Amino acid sequence: MHRKDTLVFLLFSLLAFSILPWVTVAATDPAGGDLRPSGPLDDKVQPRTGGSIGVDTREVATLAPGDDLRVGWEKFVADHGGAWKVYLDERTALPTLVSGSGIEWFTKDAAKATDLQQVEARVRTFLAENKSLLGDWTTLLDLDLEASREFRSGHWQIVFRQLVDGVRVENARFDFHVNQGRLSMFGASQWGVPTTNGIPSVDAEQARTFLDAHLDVATALYEQVGKPELTLMALDPAASPDGPGVWNGARGEGLAHALIWRLRFRDPDTAQLWVGEIDAHDGTLLSFFDGTHYNAIRGGVFPISADGDCAKGGCEIAGFPMPFSDVTESGQPVDYTDAFGNMQCVVPTSPATTTLDGPYLRVSDRCGAISESGTCDEGIELGQKAGESCDVADGASPGNTAAARSSYYHINRAAEVARFYDTANTWLRNPVTVNVNINSTCNAFWNGDINMYGPGNGCGNTGELQGVLVHEWGHGYDQNDGGGYDVTSEAYADVVAMFASRDSCVSRGWYVDGRTCTGYGDTCLTCTGIRDHDW
Repeated sequence: MHRKDTLVFLLFSLLAFSILPWVTVAATDPAGGDLRPSGPLDDKVQPRTGGSIGVDTREVATLAPGDDLRVGWEKFVADHGGAWKVYLDERTALPTLVSGSGIEWFTKDAAKATDLQQVEARVRTFLAENKSLLGDWTTLLDLDLEASREFRSGHWQIVFRQLVDGVRVENARFDFHVNQGRLSMFGASQWGVPTTNGIPSVDAEQARTFLDAHLDVATALYEQVGKPELTLMALDPAASPDGPGVWNGARGEGLAHALIWRLRFRDPDTAQLWVGEIDAHDGTLLSFFDGTHYNAIRGGVFPISADGDCAKGGCEIAGFPMPFSDVTESGQPVDYTDAFGNMQCVVPTSPATTTLDGPYLRVSDRCGAISESGTCDEGIELGQKAGESCDVADGASPGNTAAARSSYYHINRAAEVARFYDTANTWLRNPVTVNVNINSTCNAFWNGDINMYGPGNGCGNTGELQGVLVHEWGHGYDQNDGGGYDVTSEAYADVVAMFASRDSCVSRGWYVDGRTCTGYGDTCLTCTGIRDHDW
């Protein structure tokens, strides 16, 4: 896939990405070293074979002429008109991303009055009409009510999960975006024909017996955490010990499925939360790992904007993790938190300090240096906004501002997604500096550093606005993605920001005095950001 198209694909994955409950979150450093303390069950750890599934997308135009899948998608594009991009996964024979001019399902006036049930029904009809391309999933579709919603007026995300005999395939999903009455984007993730059923041959107590045999301990004597959980999971049938790889088997046959009993218990001596997964059909051990959430560096972050619209991410939320942040335990060399901000020290009661200076991002706040402390057993809490620009809470370091925390979180998150897909890019693995609270207003720019201005003259603090932060990082990625700056780089950076925020209004809250963006001749009615790309 062309590098620019990779950008669109990887950023679309932000819409589908979720932290699943089986992910091990024991603290590790960015280089791969383990920061967690040792425990008596460490030698029993077993990774889940096939749990990491490699995705190798191909643009439909790269398939051989006459290929049935290519012919089918070319007919789809011809039937619906306009410009379309289609990326397919040989593992599933399904699209990871289809995006284009859109298919009108509701008129503009009707779109304003649609509800979730109406949009869901139209998506189901679309799937039924396109079985030859997308498969027949009629009996498996389960609407995910937590993920399906209206992002903003007229923009709906519909997410389906697979339900087999009443059991959900937890890592499979199919996303659809309907904007202003038009289907504009859809794609599937780890979605395939289930290779097993959801009716267990082994009950929960038998599963515990199998787990006890592997561990050579009676897990019932430990503190039980929750009830045994029955779940289905898609796996890589050709898993390699070297990690996820490209599927080289038959098209559409790149997933296997396992029905799993998941058992959790806590070791009272170490406080570690252990998770065991047993095949609910044959009783084999599929995985055993430490699922402990360790103490973390956390602080207040504005999820999208600082415009006060709390329902749409416009209010600061406490307790956001500071990913890949430096942490220095008293008497020890500097270490780093993991992607969830988790930290672990040699001596749990030791003092620990962070300066938000990580391996991928450094914060330089014009208000002063940031240096916040806590203890290893309680974590480091950076707190929340105490006022505008350089105002900080009593006792806080001068650089512990809302702009510093928000910029550190959002830019790290964008770069983390890019590293997952663009593995060979060295720029993504070296630190970038973000300068916040610069003494000027109504602007931000990239010049090798990311530079964010303070509030004033009717504009908000750009270091508190997710859209501007990720937009400026997008300029840096554009420059360093292997192809030099695009024409225009503004469009590239806007694409980055839009997919990360899931909003066509880039950087809502740029204007705080009642203004909306100029629209370049297409008047923005509600967008208080720098641009609104409508639908």
